[in-house]
Amino acid sequence: MEEDIKTADFKKFSRLVYEKSGITLTDKKRSLLQGRIKKLMRNKGIESFKHYFQLIEKDSSGKELIEFIDRISTNVTSFFREKAHFNYLRDIWIEEWRENNSQIPPNIRTINVWSAGCSKGAESYTIAIVLLESLNPNEYRNINISATDISTKMLKIAQKGIYKMDEVKVVSKSLLKKYFYKGSNSQKGYVKVKENIQSIVNFNYLNLMDSFDKIKEKYDIIFCRNTMIYFDNPTKEKLVYKFYNVLNDNGYLFTGHSESLSIINHDFIQKKPAVYRRIPS
Repeated sequence: MEEDIKTADFKKFSRLVYEKSGITLTDKKRSLLQGRIKKLMRNKGIESFKHYFQLIEKDSSGKELIEFIDRISTNVTSFFREKAHFNYLRDIWIEEWRENNSQIPPNIRTINVWSAGCSKGAESYTIAIVLLESLNPNEYRNINISATDISTKMLKIAQKGIYKMDEVKVVSKSLLKKYFYKGSNSQKGYVKVKENIQSIVNFNYLNLMDSFDKIKEKYDIIFCRNTMIYFDNPTKEKLVYKFYNVLNDNGYLFTGHSESLSIINHDFIQKKPAVYRRIPS
């Protein structure tokens, strides 16, 4: 019979998770953490939690740590999730963008978006669809969507852009036809994102706890939704501050509807629930 994780070991793992990913694991998550670690331990032939923790610590490549974070991360995503945000993007943000860029020649206009915590890519591709559907191709030169996640497993799925039909059931038939290939034979029951939206979405690994010093571009929009619910307030405050600094003037931050910023210090103006705008400097 397998042993349960001891309190001392649980504290070590939960501290490691917090330090490396910002995720806070309370004692209520103890059985969840234990179950996911045990699966990894069985695959590696490791019998004790202590030895598995030592394996992560001693691995200088960082691969063991990434695999561990991959396994304990919760990845929930769907197309057009929290649809009000995409309606706001279509109905309000685009009109503001047109007004703010009216004096800039269309051939040099660019739109930079960051989907932070992109999981399997549904959010990132949804953003691309909304922008392409709402903008005239003659209005801009480039749309660039940077999609990042801490889970390398999820990033591989996102890059392939292949989804079960159930995962795209909220997408209208006209949009499915325009932006997805329908699978046949061995791929029946699946769809694949077409090149016209895959080409504007770039997926990369990024830990939101790391410094943003290497991020040189400024974003017009940042989506970071249903990720900060796992963070404590000090961690959330630091992250929101970093987002603020990589946004353009009047840039927008979209958070999950259960992730109010009212209990932390920040410099954003709230426009709608879970919709925040950077104050012009």
